[in-house]
Amino acid sequence: MSASITICGKSFTNKIEDKAFYGFYMSFVEIPEGITEIGEQSFADCKIERIKLPTTLKKIGKEAFYHCSCLTEIDIPDSVTEIGEYAFSSCKNLKRISLPSSLKKISSYAFAHCQNLTEIDIPDSVAEIGEMTFFYCKSLEKVKLPKSLKELKSETFHSCPFKELVLPDSIKLIESHSIRYCNELETLYVPKSVEVIEGPITQECIKLKVIEVDRENSFYDSRENCNAIIETATNTLIQSCTPNIHPSVTTISGNALLGFDNIEKIYIPSIIESLGFCIFSGCKNLKSISIPASVKEIGVYPFSDCPNIVFIEVDKDNMFYDSRNNCNAIIETATNTLIKGCPTTIIPNGVERIATHAFDNYNNLYELTIPESVTFVEESFVCYCKNLKIIKVAKGKAGFYREMVSDVLKPLIVEE
Repeated sequence: MSASITICGKSFTNKIEDKAFYGFYMSFVEIPEGITEIGEQSFADCKIERIKLPTTLKKIGKEAFYHCSCLTEIDIPDSVTEIGEYAFSSCKNLKRISLPSSLKKISSYAFAHCQNLTEIDIPDSVAEIGEMTFFYCKSLEKVKLPKSLKELKSETFHSCPFKELVLPDSIKLIESHSIRYCNELETLYVPKSVEVIEGPITQECIKLKVIEVDRENSFYDSRENCNAIIETATNTLIQSCTPNIHPSVTTISGNALLGFDNIEKIYIPSIIESLGFCIFSGCKNLKSISIPASVKEIGVYPFSDCPNIVFIEVDKDNMFYDSRNNCNAIIETATNTLIKGCPTTIIPNGVERIATHAFDNYNNLYELTIPESVTFVEESFVCYCKNLKIIKVAKGKAGFYREMVSDVLKPLIVEE
């Protein structure tokens, strides 16, 4: 039978029980030798300034030191193999942490919201890092990733200010948005080991200037130094830091092209067949859109949050979409669904449906006329159009449209 271990008047064997000291005030804690596990929320929300961990410790449980806002540094002993979810999350004054060579796993959110953590050296023994591990570590300028890491999880790094992140040659899988809102990131290098990229790696990394895929990578490339990630076998654009699309690309994946504030007109190559969801979203100065005849598929929310669009045109030879009667809109021909309009759009009679977010973020949209042929509109077909005052609809339709328009807008619904 294991000997009893006493900490602050409480007795344990080899595990500090869940919530054992939750919310206690203790400026310094020394956990005795013999303890092998710190349970869930054992020291959560404590006013700990310093802590000494035993060399017998193997596991730090979920939320073990969550929101210990006074903790400034910690050394994890060589015996620890796993750090649980949220273990040090919201330790907002944690500036330094030393990780041991025994460590195998860092779970999701383990260091999320550690806002003063400036650097982290993750030992090569670590094979798994969970999603959002360093979420909103807004002072994290230097990161060393382990050579044994196989996967980079979604939003592992969110709002971190590093300028460069070196991905090890062991990486096989990169999940979408694994590096997000890292506004100082300038360079992204994809090693030859990567076999699967599930979507755009970065989003809203406004200073990203260089994207390069290793030339020996068998699955992806940056052909002709195009500053993009292209899936080689399918010619699919996965990620780009420039609005210039390589002429060999036939498919643009969802979220691949976002937030280009310096463009007014989009040129889509005439061999593009598919445009993914949220294509060219957040292009604040975009004024003109031209869809070529080759496009067969457009994902949801195209060109959303582009408040200055005034001209939309689909090539007359396109068999899947049209801008009939020069209406300044994109209409899916087979279903007569208007999927994207703008303040100058005149919705043609014959349109039967209006898609969600077809009209969004247009401060200069004041009035909208919906013809009688429209029988269905999706929720939020107009959204964030704060100056929209009047929607004109067919006789008997006012009640229907009042239910479908956001209470935030409160435009006047007028029957004609």
